[in-house]
Amino acid sequence: MLNSMLCCRGGAWEAGRHCPPSPAGMYDTPTLWVQPGPTVTSGENVTFYCRLETVTNTFFLLREGGPSHAQGSHGAVPAEFPVGPVTSAHTGTYRCFGTYSAHVWSFPSEPVKLLVTVRKGTW
Repeated sequence: MLNSMLCCRGGAWEAGRHCPPSPAGMYDTPTLWVQPGPTVTSGENVTFYCRLETVTNTFFLLREGGPSHAQGSHGAVPAEFPVGPVTSAHTGTYRCFGTYSAHVWSFPSEPVKLLVTVRKGTW
């Protein structure tokens, strides 16, 4: 299970602390994907992958309306965010960001929607 982390979104920390402005702006757009796929059965394990072409040191995975998770990665190696076993509570829209420094962030990835279906025979 991943630990919740604070993350800068739209100029403010999720916990209410102000995030310093990004004087250099944002760069690049990461690619986000999930394996084994965007539709899984409850009880399965999934892994989100986030990759940027440029070197970054930390990636954040965010679920709309949920906590963020941080993962380090260097170079062209994608960051991995293992999640599971999943339940219907994991259903949602996810995006990732990369950071170049505490003040410089990538653009958000395109959204990935994870749908967790209930295994037949369970409630």
